[in-house]
Amino acid sequence: MAACKTVIFLPATLTNRSKVFRLPILIAVLGLCLLAPSRAATDEGYFRDKTISYVVGQAAGGGYDRFARLLAPHLERELGARRVVVQNVPAAAGVPALNDVYRGRPDGLTLSTMNTGLLLSQIGGLDGMEVDLAQMDWIGKASSEARVILVRPDLELSVFEDLQRAGPPLLFASSRFGSAAFVQTDLLREAFDLNLRVLAGFGGAEAEAALAKGEVHGILTSESNAPPLIEAGHAIPLLIFGSTNNEALSNVRRWTEVAKSDDQRLVAEQIERMSLLGRLLATTPATPEPVLAELRRAFSSVMADEAFIAEARRNSLDIDPLDGAVVEALVLDFLRADDRFRELVARTLEP
Repeated sequence: MAACKTVIFLPATLTNRSKVFRLPILIAVLGLCLLAPSRAATDEGYFRDKTISYVVGQAAGGGYDRFARLLAPHLERELGARRVVVQNVPAAAGVPALNDVYRGRPDGLTLSTMNTGLLLSQIGGLDGMEVDLAQMDWIGKASSEARVILVRPDLELSVFEDLQRAGPPLLFASSRFGSAAFVQTDLLREAFDLNLRVLAGFGGAEAEAALAKGEVHGILTSESNAPPLIEAGHAIPLLIFGSTNNEALSNVRRWTEVAKSDDQRLVAEQIERMSLLGRLLATTPATPEPVLAELRRAFSSVMADEAFIAEARRNSLDIDPLDGAVVEALVLDFLRADDRFRELVARTLEP
């Protein structure tokens, strides 16, 4: 059965958990049918007895790896595959892993979960990026997570503006150079004139541990990582980017209260938009439409499965999915960033 070719224009209003996130654009969704494609979208048994490689550009044990290993057996079952094998390629913020997937055979047998920092890497022209993310075939995304600025309680910083005060620079840990955490933290530093220095090379859990031990002064992290640190008395939240239903973050100031200049609003808006695109899953460009439709169907089915959702929650992974066609539209729009944002991102990626 051929994949749906209808072109549907949707208003740029997407539900993010119980709240509504509004984008200042219209999303042109290509190939989106109102119902998920049926199993007839591929020849019967296309994935049967085949092995699928699931490439993760981060080290084992991190959030991306945990999600991949949680999802793999469920995709295996839905697709009727022999195995879905998770492969970790932890180098250069996931760029080499993505390059390999991009150059692979377009047969739907190689998948990749990627850090959203790769979108910023393309916008900023990072050396080594050999891909065009606009050409990737997007299967879907699994989560939406607001971003939160956390600092140590002993610093006596009570409001975001305290990060602008004079004195020795505060040390903010982030994951490796080129990652979303690194680029976003450095963008905030420059746009808001924050008195901090970004220390790259900490994995997500490592950055949180460094904050808890008092080895660094602060971090920009995902909302799911913040409550344990706050409740344990290791951190206080100063600012949030994106919507959240988490009670521990319900009274945290939003960026809209502090952004004054054009650059500040531009950077904060882009960080909030990226919060919608958590746990992206893609495959090699030019994958046949029926094969891509079956991958999207299987992914959507898993995301709606109550047993999978419960298992994800037990692993501290919230599920807030979007269909691959909607993700494609969001990615394409994000990559059409204006020149000023490209300039700011490129500056953070300079050697």
